Amino acid sequence: SAGDDFVKRLDEGQDITLSSDENLIAVVSTHPGTVSSFSSWGPSAYFTMKPDITAPGSQIYSTLPLNMGGYGIQSGTSMASPYVAGCLALLRQLMPNRIISDYGSYLRHTANALKSDKPGFILPLVQQGVGLVDMSAVTNALNFDFHDGPKANWYRTANLPDGKDFFTFNLTLTNRDEVAYNLKTTHETAEQVTSFTPERTQTSEPFRRYEKMDMANISADQSTLEPGKELRRNYRVSIDKLPGDEFWVAGGRVMVSLTNPQDKSFQLSFPFIGLKGAYRKFPILPPVKDPYYPHLIDPLTEKPITGNNTRTFSMEEGDFPTFRFRLQFSVWRATVSIQYQKSEGNADILTWVTEVAAQGKSFNLRRNYESDDFYTYSWNGLLYDGKCIPPDVKVSSYRFTTSWESSDSLLKAVWTSPTFSIKKGVKGGANCSV
Repeated sequence: SAGDDFVKRLDEGQDITLSSDENLIAVVSTHPGTVSSFSSWGPSAYFTMKPDITAPGSQIYSTLPLNMGGYGIQSGTSMASPYVAGCLALLRQLMPNRIISDYGSYLRHTANALKSDKPGFILPLVQQGVGLVDMSAVTNALNFDFHDGPKANWYRTANLPDGKDFFTFNLTLTNRDEVAYNLKTTHETAEQVTSFTPERTQTSEPFRRYEKMDMANISADQSTLEPGKELRRNYRVSIDKLPGDEFWVAGGRVMVSLTNPQDKSFQLSFPFIGLKGAYRKFPILPPVKDPYYPHLIDPLTEKPITGNNTRTFSMEEGDFPTFRFRLQFSVWRATVSIQYQKSEGNADILTWVTEVAAQGKSFNLRRNYESDDFYTYSWNGLLYDGKCIPPDVKVSSYRFTTSWESSDSLLKAVWTSPTFSIKKGVKGGANCSV
């Protein structure tokens, strides 16, 4: 079975990347009024939001094995998840013709935030997600469509670079009801937390709060949205300067309250997180002088090719251009490009041409800085589209250019190798004549 194969691969020491459907909803459990202590926090290793939503999961009357009585009290996210699954089933029954992502969107944007014990704040979004699921609010909101820019129907995530303390996003609402709604916009501020030291090793430490944060330039916005009409707003979110060179996660929610003459009312929330402090400049790659920084290697001896020393690769018997690297930070995507210099006409002018190498795109590479493993890439002469490098390329005019990118492009790194040579007229690893 697939499960047996999974265990076998782990026993053999293989690395396995698990993926899930993009519409998956991560659920944490609540104990009345707060998040259960056994629920994990976010953000994810790729700085996507985690968890998504909160549901009741403590002291739930549920099923047990028959030899244990059949029913009993249990706690866990395994109790909260069925609650959300049931809500999604009800939504599917109410709106059978919607696409899957719409159901999750309605649950998320109508949830109620759990309050902090600090007056005026809600619990961190990386602890509770959007808040506690509220099916009553969902049913009241079904006549509205909404999205907040290019990341439609989900969190706004912003990496705030040095010297910048704000970001902006757009919100669009469409009234598909038969009556007008009065609209009022406010905001809620989440506690800011950190759980990592500023060291590049990301040592974990207890969560700490920094609660001085506000969302400036979001004033009380009141207007009326007529039937069939669309309303657009642009919001600027400011985040106070945070102390020290530490890993701070700020957050909050823009709240849109809607009421109509029949006293039907509901509230939509549009959450965001902002990454500050050391998150702004955390390097994906080790320092340049670090032995784990990307470097060309001799594939036959597995020794580094130091400095600007050139190397001629024969492209046979495993002698392919090869480089190694380690990551200080997990990345969502890595792209390996091959650059070569090409003559322009009869003139003695060379220009660099960039092509993505075959198998030159990798996804979800885990951080391996503290392990003994390297990521290793060897190029066999093929390009991403299956074609070969043109025959008029100069012998000594190749180099790798590799880029790494975290989720939502929050963190990026680029490395360009020293130039290297390829022996002409030799068949490559895929019968590609270089």
